[in-house]
Amino acid sequence: MEKVSTRGVSKTKKNGRSKFVSRIQVNGRVVQLGLYDTAKEAGLAYDLHIVRNGLSRKTNYLKKK
Repeated sequence: MEKVSTRGVSKTKKNGRSKFVSRIQVNGRVVQLGLYDTAKEAGLAYDLHIVRNGLSRKTNYLKKK
């Protein structure tokens, strides 16, 4: 898997096409958040998981209150 500059996102190939996978590690377990067409979509999924679950992590695009 190729690393992307967006936190929590990696580039992968699925059926010969490039996709972006979003993952986060919580309490020692890796949670896969989904497979997306763009790095921005995958980064937003990462951000939403952090905000919705009240995790104390940096986000890519969303501002925490």
